[in-house]
Amino acid sequence: MGYSEEKVHDDTVPDIFIACLREADFKIFEVLDIDLDRLLHTTQTFDFMKTIFVGDEIVTRPAVTKVRTKLNSANPFVTLEITTEYFRNEELIARTSGTIFVREALS
Repeated sequence: MGYSEEKVHDDTVPDIFIACLREADFKIFEVLDIDLDRLLHTTQTFDFMKTIFVGDEIVTRPAVTKVRTKLNSANPFVTLEITTEYFRNEELIARTSGTIFVREALS
């Protein structure tokens, strides 16, 4: 888990709670004008570096890290790899990444 050296407190937040902070990922689809009903979430990974505590202020920084296209077919599509980093006071505490399949990319 990578953060076993930290003291465990009663005010810790379960690691997977970070998934609730992925709203910024959805802003990417809005900016790219991609309808959510055309998306298929294909892979997802979580890397937790530090414990999160109740009251922590977390800043998220999502980025599209890779784009693949297949446009010359009967069913054109695009895949996007999105990586989001989570910071507490500029300290990286977690990272998520996932691959999103966008069907009918040209319709």
